[in-house]
Amino acid sequence: MRNYKVTAWLSSHLAGDAPELDSLIGREIAYKTGKRAGRKIGRHTPIEEIEDIKAPIARRSINGFHVMCCSFPIISDSVIPEQVDRIACRFESTKLSVLLGYEHRCSLASTKGNYKSRFLPVRVRHADRVVWFFRGVRKPIKNLLKSIDSIGQYRKIGYGQVCNWDMEEIENDFSIFAEYGDTTILMRPIPIECVPDNLSGYTRSFGAWRSPYWHAGFYQDVAVPR
Repeated sequence: MRNYKVTAWLSSHLAGDAPELDSLIGREIAYKTGKRAGRKIGRHTPIEEIEDIKAPIARRSINGFHVMCCSFPIISDSVIPEQVDRIACRFESTKLSVLLGYEHRCSLASTKGNYKSRFLPVRVRHADRVVWFFRGVRKPIKNLLKSIDSIGQYRKIGYGQVCNWDMEEIENDFSIFAEYGDTTILMRPIPIECVPDNLSGYTRSFGAWRSPYWHAGFYQDVAVPR
């Protein structure tokens, strides 16, 4: 296995946060192999029922924890500040009642369910690329990335469109730690028990250090990059 830098070049604004590369790869493998992942897993799914996806990404054993050698996403800076877009959704029932006959009219709940009115705020970033560092096998990762054409939230309405994926081999391993002089900078979440003495560029938090990162069953004390 070798060290690589992956860049997703975006053709539209990024909504929300960028995803973790190991989550993207794991989801694609699960869809292609028919394993349970993505929409089939909910927050109430027991962690015993969540399969461990064998992605072509290396893992490093740190104090008994097998940490995926894949950095957190690094979003490029932009001269344009972040903004908040709005997603509006409203069922126009007033005009519809005029078109329907009296015998076809009924009551619709507009505060819940499928006809709920929405005016949601969306955090939007004007980033032109997202970068990850990982250690693994080039060819299968590159083939899996070809089928990913968008990242982030609200992809179905045009946010986070990926126009190109770049992958280049690098000499140093920046997947978990990055050496900078006499200090070590954290590049991805790790259990708090795995923090070395000279580690910097991190903060203590409570969350998951492995995929799926949103599942509360994996939450514990972790160190996350600043």
